[in-house]
Formats: sequence, structure tokens, C-alpha cells
Amino acid sequence: MKCKILPILVVIFLIFSGIGVTAINLEDKNNLECVVSNKAAFLNKTISSNGEYVSVNLDNTNTFLMEPGKPMLPAYTKTFTFPFGTKIKNVECVILSDVNQEIVPAKIEPAPKPISSIYLDKTILSNNASKEEIVEDDSVYTSSNLYPDKWYDYNIGCGLDGDERVIFLTVNIYPLRYSPVENTVYCTNSVDVKITSEKPANTVSFADKYDMVIIAPKKFSAKLQPLIKHKNSIGVSTILETTEDIYANYQGRDQPEQIKYFIKYAIENWGVKYVLLVGGMKGQRNSWYVPVRYSNLEDIDWYFNETSYISDLYYADVYKYNKSSDLYEFDNWDSNGNGIFAEWKEGSHFPEDTFDLYPDVIVGRLACRNTYEVDTVVKKIIKYETSTADKEWFKRLVLVGGDSFPTDDNYYEGEIETNLSASYMQPLGFDITRLWTSTGALKNQRDVIREISQGAGFVHFSGHGSPIVWSTFPPHNETWIDGLYTFNMYRLKNRYKLPIVVVGGCHSSQFDVNLLNIFKGLRKEGLKYFVSNENYFGLFWRFGWIPECWSWRMVSKRNGGSIATIGNTGLGYIYPGDYTLNGLEGWIDPRFFYEIGVQGKTTLGEAHSQAITDYVENFPVHTDRIDCKTIQQWTLLGDPSLKIGG
Repeated sequence: MKCKILPILVVIFLIFSGIGVTAINLEDKNNLECVVSNKAAFLNKTISSNGEYVSVNLDNTNTFLMEPGKPMLPAYTKTFTFPFGTKIKNVECVILSDVNQEIVPAKIEPAPKPISSIYLDKTILSNNASKEEIVEDDSVYTSSNLYPDKWYDYNIGCGLDGDERVIFLTVNIYPLRYSPVENTVYCTNSVDVKITSEKPANTVSFADKYDMVIIAPKKFSAKLQPLIKHKNSIGVSTILETTEDIYANYQGRDQPEQIKYFIKYAIENWGVKYVLLVGGMKGQRNSWYVPVRYSNLEDIDWYFNETSYISDLYYADVYKYNKSSDLYEFDNWDSNGNGIFAEWKEGSHFPEDTFDLYPDVIVGRLACRNTYEVDTVVKKIIKYETSTADKEWFKRLVLVGGDSFPTDDNYYEGEIETNLSASYMQPLGFDITRLWTSTGALKNQRDVIREISQGAGFVHFSGHGSPIVWSTFPPHNETWIDGLYTFNMYRLKNRYKLPIVVVGGCHSSQFDVNLLNIFKGLRKEGLKYFVSNENYFGLFWRFGWIPECWSWRMVSKRNGGSIATIGNTGLGYIYPGDYTLNGLEGWIDPRFFYEIGVQGKTTLGEAHSQAITDYVENFPVHTDRIDCKTIQQWTLLGDPSLKIGG
């Protein structure tokens, strides 16, 4: 029978500051009405002078509006979970108190523009820095209309919550709104969230046959058998499905969609939690063993025109919630049906295609280009899971960073970000090694090679990247300090003391690079292909022509490297200076360590997938292109079922 949960009163903030948010959740076990209720209020507004501008804070808010050039205002986001198949009939926020008005002494500070963390030369970087000054958005600052234009909005999605697939309802509340022309803030003291929902007539459940499915070409089957045997022996029930069988038996407009429909089948009929894609490009050819889906989000950086990039999140995001029918359905990332997937044109506030973005299954990829690499990574995984436990070297966390965007301030973005990761892991007993440029510990590649060669459980790089190199800067100095090149990774001697690596920066995980791209670039640009200055940046210097990208080279290396690497397939972005941790890379990269150190995730894929889910819940990924790109391109090159620490 269906159960209607009548309007659920959930008040998000507290009457008295210093008291944590609580909720009462009465489970409906006998088809009774269920009510969640909690009184709260917005109090203790703080307005601080910041030179030309002021900043505004509210107690108990947990995020900020960060639209570039628009007022940076405190906000609150709260996510509710419902059983899979629940229909969300209505969501309403009711203002319970009078709206208070207050004139502020100066304009509220605009949010900074995200800066791409690409590896460029000194001249180009200087040009980049000069172009990233905070500029007011005239459409807001010359208007008397309130910003934002409403008190709340919400999003409904389908995703994975632990081992359960659920419906997520995320409510975003904007308790403080601003009229720039009047220079007045309008603040509410009390809000009720009312949710009307309907449980499914029958509980939606899936079979419990396999934990993981490996998708690979037949060519790799024999080399994968030891991994399958190992996984089954340690209680991770695993099966192999070849791409050839998938193409022969499953529908879809192209091969990636056929694979995604198979994953849907594997979820519903086998109950799989993990999907391991084994296969990258076929050697140095422009064809795939396991194909990728490119997101067609146009990212027009000031100097770098990137209109598409690889997104394995496509394979993880299987379902979406249809608000018209109140039902979940297959998410093909092409809602307008024009054959262009995840389409989002430059300058558009909303994407042309709607997509859910919550992972429904945990996906990782081993981007193997030949059987030699399959053999290598299989041996590394088996050795890691059978021999790492209780080893002293595993309790090391190596942080590598510097002053990512050198200016006159003392905010060293890479060090701020990696230090947050350390704060999550140190309570677990991890010994922290800080390779930072500000302390002189990071001077060149030898420092990185030395520390990784000793063995470590984790390494976190935060700085600038490309497919060929990771680099950063010393404080207030635009002289590159190169941390590690792909062609120097042969010097890593850590053998089976293998870390999980998180790398911040652009294109480190762009695993579609190959040698033939040099000819494509020459045909497209001629001799301009090799130009690199403040006026033109040729394709040669984007390093799409190298044999393997930085992240995959770390994983595929024999006798060392990493057991897995997480990084960006396209342009990565951070907020500069004091705003580094407010979103983008500065939020999601440390969040991986938060999932392990604070939330207790024990498998590699759980930590990676949950960090993406958390980002969807806390940031406007459906209306902000760079927030959307941040999670679409954040790729796990590794075994998603890997037991962290063995």
C-alpha cells in the first residue's frame, strides 16, 4: 500500500546559536503518517569590513553562493534521503518570521572567478593572473532586484547511499538576500521546509548476486582471471563481461550507451555495487578497448578553449528522477535527443541536457593499452590487497604543494588544500610529510621521487598539471618547480609500497593522449602548433601527443608508482587565495581524505564516489558549469573495490 508523508516540517537552523542541527525521523512501519519536525532560527549575523567591500556571515550556514562576480552570500543546504522509488509530490519552504532589513556599510564582496590550474609558461601565467581580478557582475550590482531571486530551491536525484540506492532531495535555503542598489540585506529568522512524498507501493530491491562486474575486451580475459579469482577469494563476488558480448546483446545508440544499459542490467539483476572498466586506447591508435563518453560542456577559459573532455561519471550515473512523472528512469545524458551528450554551451546558465550526476554505482577504470599493462596492474592489486595490511610505510601521507598562484598575499593554495587533507588523516595515526615550497622541502623532482620511493599510503599533489608534468611555484615567485614528469617516473623505486595518489591540476588524468595526436595537431594548426606565448598557445604545449598521461603512468608503472590515481581529465579549477577551500578542486580533493579519515570509508571507490555525491549535495552542479565540470572530470584510475590499506 502507498503511504503519504504529509507535509514534513523541518526547520534548518536553530533558535539559539551554538546548538547543532537535529532532526526527528519517525519511520513509517504501519502505513502511518510520518512527520519530521524541528524548530530553528537564523541568528547572529556578522558583517565584516574587507577593504572596499564587506563580507556577511550567518551562524549555522554551511556554504556560500559562489557565482563569479556576484555577491558572496551565506547559504544552507540539507539533503534528505527516501527509499528508492519514492515520489516527491511537493517541496515548499515557508518563511515563519518577519523579514529583517539592514543597510550594510559597503557593497557585499563579489565571488572570485575560478582559475584554471594548467601548466603554462611564465609569460602566459602572468597574463592569466592579471585577467583573474575580481570584477562585479553589472547585471546584479546595478540592479535593485534581490539576489538571489528566491528564498530556496531544490533538486531531486537518484544515487547510492552506502549500499542502498535512494532518492536524494537536496534543499538549498538562502536566508539572506541582497539588493545592491539599495545596499540592503533582507534576512529571515525562521524557515519551515515542507515535503510531501509518497512511498512506492512495493519496495524497490535488487538481486544480491555479485559485488563487482569487470568490463573488458576478450583480449584481456586471460590476464584478468587471477584478479577475478583473487576478488572472489576475499569475498568480493566478481564476474567478467566482455565488450564483445555487451555489443551483441544490449541496446544503445553507440557502444558507450550499450555498456551503460548493461550496467543498468547488472544493477537490477545482479545487485552490483562496483564496476571496473579495464581498457583504454588501443596502443597509440585513436580507438578504444573500452570506449569513453565525452562531456560536451564548453569551457572557454581565457586562453584554453576546451569544448569536451572524458567523463567516466557517465557510466556511474545510471538513473535520474523525472519530476514530471515522479519516477526514476535511465539517464542517457542526452535529454534533448540530439546525439550530443552532456551538452552545455558556453554562456548558458543552464545545460541543454539535464543529467542527475549522482553515482548509482561505483566506477573505476584501468586504462590499459595492452596485455602487458593488464598483467602489471593485476599483480599490483593482488599484491597490495594481500600484503599491505599493518605495514609501517602505509601510515605515511605525503603532501606536495606550493603557492599555486603567486601574488603578494600569503595564501599558498596548494599548501592550504593539502593541509586540510592532513587534518582528516592525522587522527588515524598517519605520519605527515609536507613537501611544500614555502618551507624549502620541495625544491625539485628529486624531493618527490625520494619521498614516494620510501613508500606511502597516500600522496596528495595540489598545484598545476598537464598530461606530462605536475608543477607548482615557490611563494611570490613565478619560477616553476617541476614536481614529477611522466618520463622520470622510472626513477620511482617504491616497488610494492604503493600509494593512492590524488593529484590536483589540469589534464593529469587525460588518458586519451597518444603519439598520433602530434600529426592531428600539425594538420590543424601548421607551424602554429609549436607556438607558446601571450598571444597564442599551440596544441603541442597541451601535451596530447605523449604516449600515456601522468596519472595512468603512475598506475601502470612496474616496480613502483601508485596503486590508483585520482585526477582531472580536463581543465581543473580552484578559487585563489583565501577562498581556496570554498569549492572546486580545493573542496573535492580533500573531501576524498575526509571520507576515509572522518567517515570511515574502507574501499577506494566508496571514498571517491561519496565525495562526488557530497559535492552534488553542496554545490550548484546543475546551474554552474565549473561546478558541474569539477565532478564530471574527476576520474578514478584504479580498482574501485580496492580495500584501502589491504
